Amino acid sequence: MPITGHDSCEPLPTEQFSGDRGDLLLRRYVTRWGADPTLSDSVGLLAPVSSMFSREETTDGKMTFVGGEVVHGLSLEEVEPDLTQPRTPNPPAMQHPVTIITYDPLWDATKRLWYTDVNLTEVPAYSCFIRLALVRYQPFSLRHTECSHVSIATFAQLPANRSIMVQRQDDLTVSVKLRGTRPGTTELSKDHPNEFHLVVERARPHIFGQDQWETDGAETVQIANPDATDPDLLCQKAITHKHPGGRMRLVVREYEWLNADKDVNAGTLEPRTRLVFADVLELP
Repeated sequence: MPITGHDSCEPLPTEQFSGDRGDLLLRRYVTRWGADPTLSDSVGLLAPVSSMFSREETTDGKMTFVGGEVVHGLSLEEVEPDLTQPRTPNPPAMQHPVTIITYDPLWDATKRLWYTDVNLTEVPAYSCFIRLALVRYQPFSLRHTECSHVSIATFAQLPANRSIMVQRQDDLTVSVKLRGTRPGTTELSKDHPNEFHLVVERARPHIFGQDQWETDGAETVQIANPDATDPDLLCQKAITHKHPGGRMRLVVREYEWLNADKDVNAGTLEPRTRLVFADVLELP
């Protein structure tokens, strides 16, 4: 179960994230995240709160698995070992409570591994990394022994938040707006900002599988400059396609630019694109 440190479970706007959330003793034992300084303007150490973890239910046959339940007011033996001592006449009061988010594990029969999907409602920085602090949780254990010792997971990179709004203007035109976390400004991004490839595809009749889709209209759009009235707006574009009817879909891909080796021996670099986001939406 991910540990977030003790919090009030109140949602926080991105600008109120604090790198010092929680006390010093808990820093080594709670979930933390931080931005990639090469891709984001925000580079401080950040700690998520429990309200940022989505609560979801998964049904498998007759069983329902729940993820994202929040439990407050627990203790860690690594931080307060005196609380777990048996037969203590006057047990000390808990000074460093933590909050955990519980998940029912699911079994992957192919890989023969237990797993769980952890979904976050918001990400504080473009391409940030998260380091989960994990415990096994036994809710019916003796008080202050509900959590196992903490295991620290390796850092994992999170994709940036993206939302897409599509509106049909007429039979041959669709309007697309993309919003989300904006990448930071780097020397490379000044000349090579992120690009969005917007492709309208039409399904050819009597053909099945991926081969049935053919391009019917396409646009490439660079990320828009920040707009004070709509800071999350990344791009907007009207796409014209050729055919007025039939089954259609919109394929959205976002690419960022990175310096890659051009000649290893000479030590020269050249900008190349990397796919960072992709989605497919059925069009009305």
